[in-house]
Amino acid sequence: MHFDYNRKDDRGLYKIALPLIKAYADVHFSISCYGKENIPEEKGKLIIACNHISFADPAVIISHFPYSIHFIAKSELFENPVTAFFLSNLNAFPVRRGLSDRDALKYACKILDDNKILGIFPEGRRVRSAVPEKAKRGVAFIARRTGADVLPVSLYLDPKEDVFRPKLTLRFGRVLKNSELFDGKNDKSEELQLASEKIMNTIEKLWEKKHGNSCG
Repeated sequence: MHFDYNRKDDRGLYKIALPLIKAYADVHFSISCYGKENIPEEKGKLIIACNHISFADPAVIISHFPYSIHFIAKSELFENPVTAFFLSNLNAFPVRRGLSDRDALKYACKILDDNKILGIFPEGRRVRSAVPEKAKRGVAFIARRTGADVLPVSLYLDPKEDVFRPKLTLRFGRVLKNSELFDGKNDKSEELQLASEKIMNTIEKLWEKKHGNSCG
């Protein structure tokens, strides 16, 4: 696997590629975006947590977000050195799914501790039915370890709409403050479980608005 965990800076290619990323997203989908007023005005320690429906999800979010995002991606994408080069220079980094990947967790925490923005799909994989599933505990673990707030995001796509450029709705919800997720009233294991559920339940409520025009 090709990735340098010693680098956590925003890569220059990210900004250069933004027009191409947006073009890629717009070619594949007819995108409506709601709730951009919920995005914090100042860049800081923040986790973007979104349901995962397609390979293009990071491109859709990046093209509608004002700051650089460091997305967690499956390690298989980094096995090819050419792909690894481009993903790394677009701020993505690998995680070995199904394992306790300490390198990835430490790197994610360093990103946030450096007041950068982390992008994560709490379900841990693409859900082909497009219906949100239960979250893994990784997002809650990272939030608790770093004290980061969480910006819930939903992507809604009707899987039955098998057409060129299907309608896709991107929705940014209200930021979940770290203090809302962790109040210290439960043991650590239960706290992680409850926080993971709250994050995913919030995403699901946004998703349930479907193609409605409310911001959530």
